Amino acid sequence: MPTDLNEVARRINPEETILFLGAGASVPSGAPKAQELSQAIAAQFSFELSDYSLSEVASIAEEKVGRRSLVEFVNSKIGKLRPTRGLRNIPLFDWRRIYTTNYDDLIESAYRDSDTVLQVVSSNYEITNASRESATTLYKIHGTVGSDTSTGQTSKLILTEQDYDDTQTYREALYSQLERDLVQGSCVIIGYSLSDAYMKEQINFALKVRSKSDIPGQIYLITYASDAGRAMLYEKRGFVVANGSIDDFIAAMANETDMRSIVYSAGGDPLNRAPRLRVSTVVVEHELAQNKQSLPSMFAGWPANYSDIEAGHTFERDAISELANELIEKKCAVIVGASGTGKTTAARQVLYKLEKESFVCWEHFSSHQLPVDDWIEVSQALVSEDRRGVLFVDDAHEHLRELNRLADRLSTNETSGLMLVVAAPANLWNPRVKSTWLTRNAARKTFSRLTSNEIDKLISLAENLPDLRPLLESSFAGFSREDRKRRLQHKCESETFVCLRNIFSSDSFDNIVLREYASLPEDLQELYKTLSALQASGVSVHRQLLIRMLGIDSSSILAILARLDGIVEEYTVSAKDGTYGWRGRHDEITRIIYQYKFQSPVEREELVEKVVDNLVATDAFERKTVSRLCSFEAGIQQISSKSKRDRLLRKLISKVPSERLPRHRLIRSLMDQGKFDETEAEIRVYKSELHRDTTIQRYEIMLGIRRAMNSTGIMQEDRRAIALTAYEASVRLSEAQPLNKNVLKTRYDAASALVEFGGSTDVLHDAMVALRKAERETGDPDVINLIFRLEKEVLAISENDVEVSEVMPESEAMSQEIVSN
Repeated sequence: MPTDLNEVARRINPEETILFLGAGASVPSGAPKAQELSQAIAAQFSFELSDYSLSEVASIAEEKVGRRSLVEFVNSKIGKLRPTRGLRNIPLFDWRRIYTTNYDDLIESAYRDSDTVLQVVSSNYEITNASRESATTLYKIHGTVGSDTSTGQTSKLILTEQDYDDTQTYREALYSQLERDLVQGSCVIIGYSLSDAYMKEQINFALKVRSKSDIPGQIYLITYASDAGRAMLYEKRGFVVANGSIDDFIAAMANETDMRSIVYSAGGDPLNRAPRLRVSTVVVEHELAQNKQSLPSMFAGWPANYSDIEAGHTFERDAISELANELIEKKCAVIVGASGTGKTTAARQVLYKLEKESFVCWEHFSSHQLPVDDWIEVSQALVSEDRRGVLFVDDAHEHLRELNRLADRLSTNETSGLMLVVAAPANLWNPRVKSTWLTRNAARKTFSRLTSNEIDKLISLAENLPDLRPLLESSFAGFSREDRKRRLQHKCESETFVCLRNIFSSDSFDNIVLREYASLPEDLQELYKTLSALQASGVSVHRQLLIRMLGIDSSSILAILARLDGIVEEYTVSAKDGTYGWRGRHDEITRIIYQYKFQSPVEREELVEKVVDNLVATDAFERKTVSRLCSFEAGIQQISSKSKRDRLLRKLISKVPSERLPRHRLIRSLMDQGKFDETEAEIRVYKSELHRDTTIQRYEIMLGIRRAMNSTGIMQEDRRAIALTAYEASVRLSEAQPLNKNVLKTRYDAASALVEFGGSTDVLHDAMVALRKAERETGDPDVINLIFRLEKEVLAISENDVEVSEVMPESEAMSQEIVSN
């Protein structure tokens, strides 16, 4: 069984450990994989790739065009890369030595950026350069970019079959040094697949060396792709196997091991002040330098990446310039809208625009936690160097607690170097309690339909961009420009995502998605529809959950992903825990699959129950699913039967008793059904096990209001006494939580009930005063709308124009409470 990556990090002393890095270590920084480089060489020099290895492809190219042309082309593919994320933190540890088979100079760049000395040796001819005993040495076994005999250097890139045969001639001293290092300490091999032929060669070499004597230390194999069978075989031979990428490994080292104290020069990368952020952060400058455009993915539903934007593969939304200017003024911008309206692409367009104006721009990886203290360090670094930075947080509702903390701290003068752009679905963002900096002080833009001007830009993009013209649907291309525009406005109702699909296809969007589904083999259809249903229901889908639910053989996972390439994406949640998230390429697509393939209420109920039964309470990623299953938009709330919903909520409570939201939902459900005794019992249990929180205090008040209004066989004066008790509790709670819109709404409801049973209308006016004060403090649009609606009720009550019989939340939409836990 693979070892936990944090445990590996705890065992390693960098000063006694050598790193051996393969191609996988450079891929996150934009380096091509071996297969990608093979394809590029074959395409450049016009021959069929077939099933040749990289060395065979290079040999054929050398025969066709000569070595110099081959080497210059390879240099062009890897010569301008910049290190990102984990690679940039390698200099923070004092490694005994580093070995690599990679041609690129990413490690050298990382050491230069940190102003740390690194000796580089790529052949026997350079061995005399390794003279500084205090410096780490990097041995490049397969040579280095920009250095080859064909261009006049003494070193040689190991590219062709003949090059591999000649390796010993050029690198005998390097292998001798590796042999000495292997008998003196530990070795971490990272960036190879367990099935990689070269990986086996290095492992057999290491085993041969270490079998000579009783050697201290250990050899660790860190591999990104989980391969339980081969891992078991290697562990049997004495290796320690762990799952993870170079980013995961360096992050684990940062958590478990002391890092060097490196002083970075002013004007450098602000993330140097908080290097742990590199693992969870996209640096826009680096993304643009990699120039990895993804046009097919974009038009299959994925957001545009920064290189797509720079290449002109997107049309600029009307609000971008205004939003960028408001961001500079207000330091925070909030973008909301339904799925498929272009929120993420718009936010990236804002960052791209500001990047070109010398702002330092970053994007947070949504699958990671948002490290507030580290970003404050970065903000302070920006202030001290008189620079400006922007952080984009997508799916902001997933990080709201951290965002609130970050926003509150950034609002002070001494930490104002960092600006925020956040994006979230409107229905998951608007009801939540947020920092004042994210409401009143932030620029806000709601994206929905395309404007007439934006449709013009989209049509121009489709007509004029050569890369897009082959994708243009023939029937759409036959229309005049005005007919195209009219078609998008009326047929597509200007919805962003559907407009795109109708430009590039004549079919309805549903049919496109369903035809794609029908083209899949039956076994993949079952997996895809289950994944889509789970994603549409708010479940945090990952590999192990699907394995448990569908009984998938874990050894077939990589093959399944390959067959679903472009339809389903796997991403790393926590390599150390072996958690890899799965998602369909767009929420709108998964909703369509769910809608058509799970039409029966019984099927939907069975799906949710199966999820609940398969949840692992100790898994942090799966615990997110508990909250999502209890949301108002998806999951359990989609089940029409109240008794069945309550049964599933009780199962969730038993499964994860520490989670508050299932208990909140059950208590509210029982109260709405008039089961007051059961409601009171659940509240008592909650207070006993989890202590009282704001939501439960509100529910106690609401229960009092319901009892006053709906209890049978009691006198009017008793109803008034119950309502008065509820109102007094609501006043105390609102004084403690004066900006919480749900608390203030509950106070208004309690005041209205008290008036119903003979109380003075002054209590209603007091409730409205509290609401107006909160509106002035927060600027929350929900509070403004609530005041507008309630003022009409107060006016009607005061003038006795209408009789208010029950002032409770009027609809499920208005009763959606804010969950702060």
